[in-house]
Amino acid sequence: EEAIDLAFESLVENENRQVVDIGCGLGGTADYFQSCGLGKVTGVDIDPDTIVKAAAAHPVVTFRCSGAENFCSV
Repeated sequence: EEAIDLAFESLVENENRQVVDIGCGLGGTADYFQSCGLGKVTGVDIDPDTIVKAAAAHPVVTFRCSGAENFCSV
């Protein structure tokens, strides 16, 4: 949590901000970010088992099983 706080210390709370956490793993960072009021997070990971576990552990966060290419544009 300390590392997340340091990385995003310049962000002001904005619950309407849309955030994508690519490679979210078990969703802890996505949940923490959202619970701090920094934005509405969608966690994305390529591993379906990980997404199932993340969704069960953090039901207020949206999770998608997908590769990053579906969420990023150049």
